[in-house]
Amino acid sequence: MKLYLTFDEVGMLLDALKSNGVEKAEICVIGWNQKGHDGRYPQLFPVEESAGGEKALRKLIKKGQAMGYQMTCHTCSTDAYSIADCWSDDLPAITKDGKFRSHTVYSGGRMYDVCLKQ
Repeated sequence: MKLYLTFDEVGMLLDALKSNGVEKAEICVIGWNQKGHDGRYPQLFPVEESAGGEKALRKLIKKGQAMGYQMTCHTCSTDAYSIADCWSDDLPAITKDGKFRSHTVYSGGRMYDVCLKQ
């Protein structure tokens, strides 16, 4: 994982937006979950410590909301990685030939499509 900004540094960006007259914005925090973007889905927690951890993320969300910004956090409900603490062989969709359905590799390794029936 390569960290680009801590939660405190994102807070400084919010300050810059506000001081430049941006009154309304949606701020989407990406890569907040353990090991960053697409690191461990469907596992979301703990919040990535190198970015500041859960306490700093909660502080950032409150700060942005107090400034009038809509704060969101990127998640994914359709990807699964075998390195997740909650991994189960029941998670991936199965192809017609009985293999786990996968079509790419991201930062968490081989990305498997989640079986939506499960």
